[in-house]
Amino acid sequence: MRALLDTHILLWWLTEPRRLNATQYEVIANERHDLAVSAVSIAEIAIKTSIGKLQAIDGLTELVARQGFRELPLANRHALELTTLPLLHRDPFDRMLVAQCIADDLVLITADQRLASYPITTLL
Repeated sequence: MRALLDTHILLWWLTEPRRLNATQYEVIANERHDLAVSAVSIAEIAIKTSIGKLQAIDGLTELVARQGFRELPLANRHALELTTLPLLHRDPFDRMLVAQCIADDLVLITADQRLASYPITTLL
């Protein structure tokens, strides 16, 4: 499976894995899957940390790399996908993750059921 971790899924995996459902946990733990973490998620975490909504995670990018997750930059093709994306969800970070999933044909591992309304495959 080729998949992208939603920001909260990444945080849960790193700090509170018991919050993941059994399927999500099994997929993330399985090294055969090609799992990515978006630069969008790292930016979201950094912004929310800077305004006090999240507690800092020391060495976040190194920790993500040690988990074997592939880094997914926000590329022009992803940004352009946003022009045709319906406004079903107002969170710009989530919309960018959806755009990346569409452009790169990735499954989105998320707990946000609203994202299943987009033309992507989700693992809820």
